[in-house]
Amino acid sequence: MLSLGVVNINYECAATLDKAFEPWRAIKKGELSGVEVFISSCHVCFPETLELGFPTVSMDGTMEKLQRLYDEGTIDKFHVYPKATEEQIAWSDRLSGMPELDYLCLLGSDEEYTVEEIGKALRFMEANPLTDYFKLNFKNYMGQTIWNDV
Repeated sequence: MLSLGVVNINYECAATLDKAFEPWRAIKKGELSGVEVFISSCHVCFPETLELGFPTVSMDGTMEKLQRLYDEGTIDKFHVYPKATEEQIAWSDRLSGMPELDYLCLLGSDEEYTVEEIGKALRFMEANPLTDYFKLNFKNYMGQTIWNDV
């Protein structure tokens, strides 16, 4: 069994969360044979965001959607930072308590993948064991919108 960790940090992204988590939910339900997924996610406001006058808590329902994803078992570990927290701390904290993993994915809240795309990336990494970093560019909601308009 291949183990894949997914870490994710969120703020003001309720509109894209369901689509971003859709393939991961499917993989957790067995749509990608031989792969188990552990997802660690949080809601966090960065100090820079607070300095711009935004509130610590998302106003668009992000926390409620994340809580629902946690309650239904899509997210395995969920944390809400009660005050503004540095980005690197939020990302690093997502790794604590993770089981032993074969691969780790940093998931943006607006990144939309399919189960097939995730499977292809995993097969590539398995076939190329010296790969220590695999990056997909322009694979997010905004990028799709921009590129569809070109």
